[in-house]
Amino acid sequence: MTDEKLEKIFKPFEQVGDTQRRAEGTGLGLAISRQLVELMGSEIKLKSEFGKGST
Repeated sequence: MTDEKLEKIFKPFEQVGDTQRRAEGTGLGLAISRQLVELMGSEIKLKSEFGKGST
């Protein structure tokens, strides 16, 4: 994932990636997950190497 996409991935209604390979949805899953995790006092982290993959 590019740095630009990394900045957007947790924003509501954002879907990053190849437009032809996206699944249907609203792009709220990661935004909601992040809020829930933060309410519990923790955080979600993302690590990505462009062209290799993300975790």
